[in-house]
Amino acid sequence: PRRRRGVAYAALAAATIAVFVVALIVARSLLSSGSGDLNTPNVVGQALADAESTLRAQGLTVGAVTYRYTGQNNKGQVIDQDPLAGLLLRKGQAVNLVVSNGVQFVTVPGGLVGLTENQAKTALAGAGLKVGKVIAKNSDAPAGQVLSSSPDAGTSVPRNSKVSLVVSNAQVKVPKVINDPASEAAAILQQAGFTVKTSDATPYVKGKDGLVLSQSPSGGTYAPNGST
Repeated sequence: PRRRRGVAYAALAAATIAVFVVALIVARSLLSSGSGDLNTPNVVGQALADAESTLRAQGLTVGAVTYRYTGQNNKGQVIDQDPLAGLLLRKGQAVNLVVSNGVQFVTVPGGLVGLTENQAKTALAGAGLKVGKVIAKNSDAPAGQVLSSSPDAGTSVPRNSKVSLVVSNAQVKVPKVINDPASEAAAILQQAGFTVKTSDATPYVKGKDGLVLSQSPSGGTYAPNGST
């Protein structure tokens, strides 16, 4: 029995050593193959081609590549990765990349001229643009009507850019009609978009019969279109 126990103990020890050796060999094999022990490199900020080379050099593969506009001048650069840098991966695992498409350009819409200011704002928002400065300009067009835009319609600009609008304030320059015959003065003013009201001068001015002696508003100033 003692001899048998000795043989059993020796066999158990040999088996234990064998298991340990096998485990050591397997562990060394796993480590040598890089399985489960690859640090994911940081490729954010690299060009796509460089990022692919970096990942392959580390024993990883490139997974899905998607693109996104950033509004920045970094087209072609990696802006995100999944998994993140520093995580442990198995050899051959894939890393998904998001690449910048840079700045998205849109076109300033046509048909802004003639719209109201609010209508123009809606049209610009639909095109991915914003309203910049709104500049009032003397014009016989209805108040608030768009006269022009800057940049002009059809211009290609970055998305979310601001477009300035010039709108009418319905103010018209009053013609100078002093010393003109009353009938001619009335025709000139009506043609400019005004209504005319006349009255006789008091006191009488000799030698000025039928001529305009004064006007209000004064010639050269601006008044609302259609005013008297």
